[in-house]
Amino acid sequence: MPAPVNVYSASASAVTDGGTAETVVLTLGPLNVDTVQHTVSIFGQLNITPGTSAVSCVIKIRRNTVSGTQVGTTETALTVATDNISVPFSGIDTPGEQAGIKYVVTVAEGSAAADGTVNVVGATAIVSQ
Repeated sequence: MPAPVNVYSASASAVTDGGTAETVVLTLGPLNVDTVQHTVSIFGQLNITPGTSAVSCVIKIRRNTVSGTQVGTTETALTVATDNISVPFSGIDTPGEQAGIKYVVTVAEGSAAADGTVNVVGATAIVSQ
């Protein structure tokens, strides 16, 4: 298997999420994708203490911003308000030829009456060769 062309890793800790509003908690990139045949694999893990009354944690990977194209499927984990939970996430993107593409990891909490805290989030993006 050929070596990856471009790898980018990032992590963040103690990030306040927006409760029920989808909020960026991590940014990966910029990455360069030099041909349309290349894919970008993104994988990571998020540990969160949900806010009061939260019943779920919804994680998405998007291109560039909170309103960008979603990559992969939505990860939804059932939660108990104020109980710490770890959730893995991943996605594969075929963005075409692009320079400086960024990926963001977003979080929203279902039915939260208060913001939660992303205790730690880490992810890696790998551009295939």
